[in-house]
Amino acid sequence: GMASVISVAVDRAARRAYTVGWGRIARCFDLETDACIWSTHVGLPGFAVALNGRADTLAVGGLERAVRLLDTETGAVRSTFPVANDTLDLAFTADDEAVVVSGTRETVRIVELATAQDRAVLRGALGRVPEVALAPDGRRIAGTSPDGVVRLWPVDLQDHIVVRTGQREINEARWLPAGGVFFAGDDPIAGTWMPADAVVDALEPSHAVAVLVADVSRDGRIAVTADSDGRMIAWDLERAARLATWNGHAGVMQDVAVAPDGRTAVSSAFDGTVRLWSLEPDRCGEELRAHGDGERFSYALAYADPRATSFLADNAGRVSIWDTETGRLLRDDSVSDTPVRAMGIRAELLAISCGAGEVQLWDWRRWRHIRTIET
Repeated sequence: GMASVISVAVDRAARRAYTVGWGRIARCFDLETDACIWSTHVGLPGFAVALNGRADTLAVGGLERAVRLLDTETGAVRSTFPVANDTLDLAFTADDEAVVVSGTRETVRIVELATAQDRAVLRGALGRVPEVALAPDGRRIAGTSPDGVVRLWPVDLQDHIVVRTGQREINEARWLPAGGVFFAGDDPIAGTWMPADAVVDALEPSHAVAVLVADVSRDGRIAVTADSDGRMIAWDLERAARLATWNGHAGVMQDVAVAPDGRTAVSSAFDGTVRLWSLEPDRCGEELRAHGDGERFSYALAYADPRATSFLADNAGRVSIWDTETGRLLRDDSVSDTPVRAMGIRAELLAISCGAGEVQLWDWRRWRHIRTIET
């Protein structure tokens, strides 16, 4: 019964979810009881919510050119501070004492909560900055922009790092464990940037058409890219070398996911198939298994941790679970009458977003439905 939800934040314990969108209302949901705990009017439509590390403060921003700080227990507005432009994304710094604000102009601001003054103004973006992300160590901020550049700013300095990728638009970017970035985009080039030498290294030979999807193993050693012609390439990022090239699918690629251990990858496309590939050195690019009837196609793929169990969500409203080590299909069940658009996994909890405006929560190990949240 709510208007479109644009941004969602979930606490680390996966007990509460916070939403904001066109309805101008911020809401808090109890994920265990499916109850709306509170709702607060936040002025004009909201585009971003962010939860601090202590989970006691929610930042909300949008078209009002102001950021509100809400008490997560009551929904009460603690304070409001102005910003120079509409807010598109928010993130808290690692110390929870400041908020990173990005928006429709060429700057990213870090605003001190105690004083509502700028700790730093990060410049250099050309146009809007629709998304910001804090690095795992809390020391850098990554920002995207329409000019095909990923910019990296140190949190404690006003100077920023511009990673000029040479591409018109970036479709995928992933942090690497050493603080670098892996990227791929519309120009058929994938590459890496590492802080040690601050040089963009293009991976060649690359694709002939736009790279639509990409993923990197958890240790940052292996990457897989896939393009609009269904061609796939596996990369050894340590040696900046191509491991294998193969024609993965007959249709436009939809998603790719690399297993946490980097031994396999799973891919999907509009040809209605999901395929499992070996990334082992002597078998790289070899198809291990395939799944699909040519009509259902998967919007989202994911691997569970720590086991190499893959999840597939498709346009027919079904979720399939594969044990990629044995090749056994563990589950293939209908969860919705509408397409499943996205998934998220946290420990045993699987969140499924459906086209019917609902989010389903499942215990995926026991395959037990926990709650359905009507958004």
